Amino acid sequence: EDSRMTLGEWLGRGMEDYGAATLRPNTLRSYEQFIRCYIKPYLGDKPISQVKGKDIQRLYETLAKRGNRNTGEGLSSGTVRGIHSMLHEALGAAQQASIIPRNPTEEIEAPKFSYKPQKLLKDKQLDKFMEAVRQDAVWYDFFYTELTTGLRRGEICGLQWTDLDEADGTLKVRRSIHEEKGGKLTPWDTKTAA
Repeated sequence: EDSRMTLGEWLGRGMEDYGAATLRPNTLRSYEQFIRCYIKPYLGDKPISQVKGKDIQRLYETLAKRGNRNTGEGLSSGTVRGIHSMLHEALGAAQQASIIPRNPTEEIEAPKFSYKPQKLLKDKQLDKFMEAVRQDAVWYDFFYTELTTGLRRGEICGLQWTDLDEADGTLKVRRSIHEEKGGKLTPWDTKTAA
């Protein structure tokens, strides 16, 4: 009976049963957007048992060429890759639950990342910026730490003075701050133990 449900129904059930309990709020919002904006409009009404690798491959190609419904432009390779990861996991769960015999995302090659060169500040620009923020000790410390450590935004916002050991000259990253719906800031564990 479950094999007759649509892909959209399966993904919706997964978000209800699994998503909120196990995913970080930002990841959950991203997955919900992937489902609502990119998967359901193209494959959401198709019975999950009839979704094939070629259907998913066509979805990725369409999204890469004209996936943004507002502008008609293609989605970034990172977004398409994120959609693939979420879909691969969801269809793997369907296979494990014996709803489908095999995961159709395994029939195709995962989308590749295409990296755009990052715009970096030149030394003179960095010096000028740091001189401008030097007037405020808090912002100076914040940006100096940000620019010299490579911490994620949530990690640097989660730092507390107790994380700094001046005697050893170490800084421990113990938490990350995430913004929930409505703007509430919540501390979480770091993304990885490293």
